[in-house]
Amino acid sequence: MLNRQDIEKFLKTSYFGRYLYIFPELESTNTFARKLIEEGAPEGTVVLADYQSAGKGRFGRSWYSSRAVNILMSLILRPRITVEAIQNITMATANILIDSFHQFLQQVGENDIAFTVKWPNDILVQGKKIAGILVESGVKNKSVEFVIIGMGINVNQDIQELDAGVKDEATSFYTETGRTFSRENLIVQLLYNFERKYIELERSKYEHVIADWKKHCAQIGKDVLVETPLLREAGRFIDVDEQGWPIYQTRDGQVKKLITGRLKTG
Repeated sequence: MLNRQDIEKFLKTSYFGRYLYIFPELESTNTFARKLIEEGAPEGTVVLADYQSAGKGRFGRSWYSSRAVNILMSLILRPRITVEAIQNITMATANILIDSFHQFLQQVGENDIAFTVKWPNDILVQGKKIAGILVESGVKNKSVEFVIIGMGINVNQDIQELDAGVKDEATSFYTETGRTFSRENLIVQLLYNFERKYIELERSKYEHVIADWKKHCAQIGKDVLVETPLLREAGRFIDVDEQGWPIYQTRDGQVKKLITGRLKTG
């Protein structure tokens, strides 16, 4: 199980992770975080679990993880942002994860892993998912009351233990390096970077978030299949707008923006 003392001993944040909940098993860290919000949990509260019985992804999909090998974490925010800026939180989270991964791996002499981002919430290595992000929010009277950032990171996962339909699309730090890593140390690195970048994010206009995200994205310029509640069409992913929504060009030359739906490469 995750060691609370190892996290608290090296935590360098002012408030991220200072309220810390760690469980051997939860249905979902995001679900538990919602309960804490109802009880008035402060910004920076973190929920961690060694196992999730009903881990969540986008569009109701599941997040699969073996027990006590990965990071399954939710972070509670109470940002002073507009509703329109919530999407930028997802984009910023992807940037922060990639930066944190690089810093963490460099500290242990691993410098050869190249991370890319798939819109809007997956971190990949050579086309296989190593981390996923699920951002949920609460809005009242057009004001953002809270944001929950759910993160699943494959750290010491033996991919061969996963079901066939999952393992073909996934990877982990262990799979890429042949080494096991301290989850506690990576959590400390993540929370430090999140707090520092979050303070900057609230004061900015997000241009740098989009610019950094685009540097990491391997999909832009590629053919995609767009699926929305109303249509399914092929096109080319050409850009994202200032709020992080994809802009694509259909085969007949129309330029459109995707706000609700899926965007698949290939």
